[in-house]
Amino acid sequence: MSFAQLTEVKERIRESVEIADLVGSYMDLRRKGTSFVGLCPWHNDSNPSFDVNPSRQTWRCWVCGEGGDLFSFVMKYEGVEFIEALRMLADRVGIELPKISSSFAPGGDSHTPEKKRSFFKILEWAEKRFHHMLLEDPAGAAGRDYLEQRGITSESIDRYRIGFAPKSWNWLFDLAQERNIDKQSLVDVGLVGCKTGKYYDLFRGRVVFPIQDLQGRPIAFGGRILPGDPDGDAKYYNSPETQLFKKRSQLYGLNVVRKVLTQTRAVTVMEGYTDVVMARQLGVMDPVAVLGTALGEGHIKLLQRHVDKVTLVLDGDEAGRKRTNELLNLFIAQKVDLRVLTLPDDLDPCDYVQQNGAEAFTALRDDAPDALEQKIENELNGIDPIRDTHRGSVALENILQAISLIPRTNDGQGSKELILLIRLARRFGGIDSSELRKRLVGLRKRAQTRKWVEEEPTVVPVQRFTVPESERELLEILLLAPELADVIVSEVTSEQFSHPDCKSLFERIVQHVVDGQLPDFETLLSGLHSPEEQFVLVDIDEHGQEKAAAATASPLERWEIWREFRLHAQHRDDAKEQRRRLESDNMNEKEAITVLEALMETKRSQTKKLDTEEWS
Repeated sequence: MSFAQLTEVKERIRESVEIADLVGSYMDLRRKGTSFVGLCPWHNDSNPSFDVNPSRQTWRCWVCGEGGDLFSFVMKYEGVEFIEALRMLADRVGIELPKISSSFAPGGDSHTPEKKRSFFKILEWAEKRFHHMLLEDPAGAAGRDYLEQRGITSESIDRYRIGFAPKSWNWLFDLAQERNIDKQSLVDVGLVGCKTGKYYDLFRGRVVFPIQDLQGRPIAFGGRILPGDPDGDAKYYNSPETQLFKKRSQLYGLNVVRKVLTQTRAVTVMEGYTDVVMARQLGVMDPVAVLGTALGEGHIKLLQRHVDKVTLVLDGDEAGRKRTNELLNLFIAQKVDLRVLTLPDDLDPCDYVQQNGAEAFTALRDDAPDALEQKIENELNGIDPIRDTHRGSVALENILQAISLIPRTNDGQGSKELILLIRLARRFGGIDSSELRKRLVGLRKRAQTRKWVEEEPTVVPVQRFTVPESERELLEILLLAPELADVIVSEVTSEQFSHPDCKSLFERIVQHVVDGQLPDFETLLSGLHSPEEQFVLVDIDEHGQEKAAAATASPLERWEIWREFRLHAQHRDDAKEQRRRLESDNMNEKEAITVLEALMETKRSQTKKLDTEEWS
């Protein structure tokens, strides 16, 4: 692969991969302002010190000093060299690297990037076969009839790439053998089962819903049995978990609504594939669904990277209400703005939206109670806390336990909490709210004590990158205003840098100027392969951005100050050298007079300049 090809591939990957999604697929992140934060995976981090900056496509830990871009993150986390990280990221976005083949060929470790690429290819091939069967094949008529009866349009079928699997034990397997697709790979991706050496299709006689990752690539499938099928067992069947598919950290339809979520910062979570398809079709723009499992911690972590508000829509039956109570403490502890919408008349979301329309559904959703309110209602459901003191006491303890899970902040939580405790005191027959507050404080102290006992000592921040302030200042100016580079490199040389990493970075900037390129942050970062070099660049840029936000001087004014400072420093160094020469015995009288006159002239010019500045 040539350097030009390498640069092109890197740029395509940068354009295709969102760093928050990449890092978030490895570790837990939550939004904080315009960035994302999390616990650093490389030290015992109890307070989030790991920062991801989506606008600059960079990451950094402020404690252990690691930082860089997409490539350096994969290199460090996966423990691989640059070229392997490049392959893994190219595979993530479906980019073919020069001189690297990708096929359905068998063999090799199932965890290699090449094998993973082949898995994606197989699943994409299967998605097309299911989709074609539904749309074109006479054997798909039953699936077409079912979707038509449900009111699902051709546009929705295309949007979600819905397909159909005929009621045959070997339809897909036989097609795969015609393509020479490896049998074991079919098993590994969850399309085919094998018993006593015999292979059989896992999806038979079902409408098939592809489950796609955020890049829109199929990673698994869900199948819905046709109504009235005498041989049907489970109503829904999902692919087993595979190397590509982990159902507890995936949501159906998230790739479809991803752009909407970036604007609204809100999502509606439902329980079924058809609920999502129909809701989206009728005008609910942000529906997703869980995949055959209860909404859990993995889903919360996934959603926190995309939204601030989650509305959980459950069927209006008793089972739906019970499932709600299991989730509330989890959401409360994660400080996610969870709203819980329980639909009336035991309707599921699909039926409700069809009968009442998207506007009615949206109005109902907007009035849904938050997680804590729902927790209180659930605990008090069917209880008179004044008459049934025992059950009331248990309910109150459960409610206080939930409140104690809320992370402490400085955003007015204290006053909100006090109002809540006063309301609780009234509902429980006039208990003193101060007593409730004492019980709440006690619960928090016990939880904090357990945390102190379980945690190891925190890591003291390591200062890994210290450079002379003048060198840092100049590089910060160049990164803030790369348009000044022409002027700066004409007056400054790399020999003026004592720190080797800063000197190397400045030389790269000079080369960009020579090549006629603007040496901005993104261009410089894309040309760095070494994680150490990337860290230097990210470190200087991050500090420069922070300083610029508080500085009153523009980058140009800062450059002029820097230049003047360096000029004075140079005069001072020259004067020291001249004085040293005067004090030595290696200078004749004529040379000594010349040096002395030069020193006096320098002194006079400096004094004159100071006087001018004083009166100007």
